[in-house]
Amino acid sequence: MERMKYLRAIQKYIESSLIKSDEKAIEREMWKIAEENRILLKANSPTFFYDGRWWPVKKPNRAKECNKFLHPSLYVKVQEVLNKTNHKVNTLQFGVKTMIGNFLATAGHTEDLIRLFPEAVYTLLPSINPVLFNIADPLPEEKIQELLSNNEINLKYLKKLLMTQLLLAKRNQG
Repeated sequence: MERMKYLRAIQKYIESSLIKSDEKAIEREMWKIAEENRILLKANSPTFFYDGRWWPVKKPNRAKECNKFLHPSLYVKVQEVLNKTNHKVNTLQFGVKTMIGNFLATAGHTEDLIRLFPEAVYTLLPSINPVLFNIADPLPEEKIQELLSNNEINLKYLKKLLMTQLLLAKRNQG
């Protein structure tokens, strides 16, 4: 029971670190549209309310003072961003989340994590407690290869998320 809680905490930690990069990409697109919207409406703030939420921020500090309207010429653009990203993000994130959960559940030893996950994931991992994690001998190489092969598409997306994170980190530094 304690190990399952521990694995779930590790999974949530990895997922939240990875998904931030996708959310930042959506946010960047919405900032561009919000600025365009501000100019078109001659508004004071680069904000708008669409699809039940504020954009490009989740909730502005002073919502009453912020622009709520979206210029009619931008509806299609906003919907395209949401359609493209929501479908892609939901589908691919589900696959990556499932894969991470399966890898963590299958791994019985910290050595398995090193062999299953791309190296860049190690920076996302919290410190692994071997007492809770190591319950078995490392998996045989055939099992590792089978897991990697069965998750080829999800691993590619995971690597893409990791690369996006790296690029965002470098962009924020420079």
